[in-house]
Order: sequence, then C-alpha cells, then structure tokens
Amino acid sequence: MTPLRFDIDGLMDRLGDKRARRAQNYFNNGWVRIVAVEDGRALAVVTGETGRLYSVEVREDGEGECTCPDFPLERTCKHIGATALTADALGPRDRRMLDGRLSTLRDALAAESREALVVRLMDLARHLPGAAEMLERGEEG
Repeated sequence: MTPLRFDIDGLMDRLGDKRARRAQNYFNNGWVRIVAVEDGRALAVVTGETGRLYSVEVREDGEGECTCPDFPLERTCKHIGATALTADALGPRDRRMLDGRLSTLRDALAAESREALVVRLMDLARHLPGAAEMLERGEEG
C-alpha cells in the first residue's frame, strides 16, 4: 500500500486564503470522516457549519468532487481541502483499515441476495440523512 499524499500547499493556494482557513478549521474541529482510501483518492463525509453532510472525493492530483453548493461554481471547495488535510494526517493503522474498504464492501454486497440488499437500503433510508432522497432520485453516490 503506497500512502496517499496530497500537495497540500498547492491545494490551499488554489482554494485561496479564506477557503484555506476554513478548510483548516474543518480539519482542526474533526468535521471530516474519511470513509475509504483507494485508487489514488480519499472519500469522505464532511459536516458543514450548519450540520449538513457533504460527500467528498479528492484525488492525489488535488482535483475532486463535492456535493456542496460551492463546488459546481468553483470546481473546488473548503470540504475538498479539509478532506485532503485529514487524509494526509491518517496514521498507518487507519490507512490500513481504510485502504480498499469500498472494494471489499462491493464484493460482500455482490454476494448478498436481492432481498437482503433491499433490507439494507431501507435501513439506510431510515437512519442516514439524505439517503432516502438519493435512493428516490436514483443517484449513485
């Protein structure tokens, strides 16, 4: 496993001073939860200042995607910066746990019956904010 590392200085320059400070604040406050690290990218859920959750992907080249309202306009955001900072700060144990996590999950889900998958999705819709809406719209992620 090659550690995922970001060009933090370059990414923060692209964000600009205000967004870079806010990304650092998100990192310092622990508002980023890394979900997986694989294929040269980190996937995370970031809690915004209002409590809203955003899905974030950041790749080693500093590019990424975010579900926040700023991303479509700017093609970057503080959530991407905060995710890169958090991923770079992961210790070896956390990296091992997160490395390839989605691939492992995908393989486990592929082995389940359709009925078992429906039960899992319904449980997510009941307990995860926004999951029901994503499922209704047919979003993939």
